[in-house]
Amino acid sequence: MAKLTNAGFMLTAGLLSGCANPYPLPIVSVSEEEAVIRGDNNARILNPAWMKGKSYRGLNAAQTMPDLLLNLDIYHTLYSNQYDALVNTMNTADGATVLGGIWGVAGALTGTKAWMYQGAGVAGVSALYTDHYQIKVQSENYYKASEAMRCMYNVVGSMPNGVELSPEGFRTVNIAINDVTSKLLRVQRDVVLAQPDLDRLKKALLLPTPTPVDKTAMKAFTEDKVDDEVLPRIEKCVSEF
Repeated sequence: MAKLTNAGFMLTAGLLSGCANPYPLPIVSVSEEEAVIRGDNNARILNPAWMKGKSYRGLNAAQTMPDLLLNLDIYHTLYSNQYDALVNTMNTADGATVLGGIWGVAGALTGTKAWMYQGAGVAGVSALYTDHYQIKVQSENYYKASEAMRCMYNVVGSMPNGVELSPEGFRTVNIAINDVTSKLLRVQRDVVLAQPDLDRLKKALLLPTPTPVDKTAMKAFTEDKVDDEVLPRIEKCVSEF
């Protein structure tokens, strides 16, 4: 306990010493081993306890539609929960309630997901650490990343059962997911607000806009035609992050 107390005072002193550079919080991630278990017929299903894990090796690339939807759901949930946790931290500081204080920062540095900022803090430190760690910027980046994943989930989820992307289509969507996770990692490390890739967005907007089709009609599509229907919408989701 004495060591923790000393570490807390040292961290407080560091924040109060005039350090102006924002410090990136640990970036939440997820691994296949913690988030996915095997169910009937060896199908990948969500591990109910996955949010308690701390490994960061990423999910396996999806090769089927159920796997693709599962991956998108996991990333959306992960980033959405982290956004909510950081917003709660800001609200705590803005309300002048020292719920997190210096122990909130110490807890954040452990890298656990959906950090709970709690414990007895030092009066006046809450607002200081939210500024120092640029909590608002970092929370907004998680929100934008979660929205990108949700957008892609809605695109894929609108496809009728039995309709599949081509192997190249799966590869394209897996790359799109990786683009979002990689960009989030980059902007969080630099502690800057994510901005849409204007060149990529422009190209996405210039792509032929697919005409919404009846799900029954889509079942008659070839894989290439399914790609033409789905991938431009996926590209737009990613380019807006």
